[in-house]
Amino acid sequence: EAYPQLPLFQNQGLSIAVATYMDQLDIGLTADWEIVPDLSEVTNDVLESFAELSALAPPAKRKRAAK
Repeated sequence: EAYPQLPLFQNQGLSIAVATYMDQLDIGLTADWEIVPDLSEVTNDVLESFAELSALAPPAKRKRAAK
């Protein structure tokens, strides 16, 4: 797993970075605690939403190995 990170700029409270590598999706959240004190709730909402999307997505097709 590799969790991506983005810096926070002036007046920015939350950054969300997404990266994929070898069929793996990783999400990194960075927050200014004074602006977003409930980051754990945001994290739970992202995970819940992704689970909903995953349930609706068709199954992934497996790649065949080259001969």
